[in-house]
Amino acid sequence: MVDLFDTNARLLADMTKQIAKICPGAFVLVITNPVNSLTPLVAQLLRSENKFNPHKLFGIIALDAVRASTFAAQVTGLAPEEISVPAVGGHSLRTIVPLVSQSSRALHLSLEQQTELIQRVQRGGNEVQEAKAGAGTATLCMGYAAYKYRSPSS
Repeated sequence: MVDLFDTNARLLADMTKQIAKICPGAFVLVITNPVNSLTPLVAQLLRSENKFNPHKLFGIIALDAVRASTFAAQVTGLAPEEISVPAVGGHSLRTIVPLVSQSSRALHLSLEQQTELIQRVQRGGNEVQEAKAGAGTATLCMGYAAYKYRSPSS
């Protein structure tokens, strides 16, 4: 996790400095992991440039909920847009908790299916990395999570 933080913090710090310089009034949505650590970093960097607006900085934590909903749709045979499964906790194997019982539709899953779904969501980032075979990151997943944040009705 330290490597992830260090790498992403450096990149995000450079971007934040450019945001403060070029477009200080922009809405800033942080979706880079670990979101819970990097969003305060962005806030502090904007403060140091005298450009911080708490109404325009957001940490997007919907990525795991998007994955939970997608994986639940695959298990149930529902279309992904027909189901929403919230997820809470941090963005790591031990802390992601998809709230299957709070889904927008009753899932009617066996205990085994629920366990498999929860574990798949917890390993979702690894699954995406393996599917991409080292050729990038989950950029499209993150973009969709940001879109869902922007448009809660979609």
